[in-house]
Amino acid sequence: EEITLKETDEFNEVVGVWGELYLINELIAQNNIEEVKQVIVESWEGLNTRSKIDFNFKSRLLKIEVKTTTETFRIHHFNALEQVSTNTNYKGFLASFCILPDDNGLTCNDIVNAITKIYENREVLI
Repeated sequence: EEITLKETDEFNEVVGVWGELYLINELIAQNNIEEVKQVIVESWEGLNTRSKIDFNFKSRLLKIEVKTTTETFRIHHFNALEQVSTNTNYKGFLASFCILPDDNGLTCNDIVNAITKIYENREVLI
């Protein structure tokens, strides 16, 4: 049971990161201003600056919590109330993704490569 639960937890973590990376890629793909792209990437509360909410756009007073599921229904689990509450000055949003596991679909690595490619193209243009 411990092995099964560990594998399930690890899979759910990968699914969660996939949703966060997907949102980053979609947001930067919709913006032509390089500084905005940089702000989007820097707003991600990644491994070293982890907080309760996934994205913190300090200059816009905006926070986004991302939830991704492989289930048919958008039923999400929250670790604490802090994941859905913000300071009074901030606006908070929930990005909810339903995805299907697909051996031929986009992986986390594919999305990271797409984000990296956008930055490589930026450097070429300069």
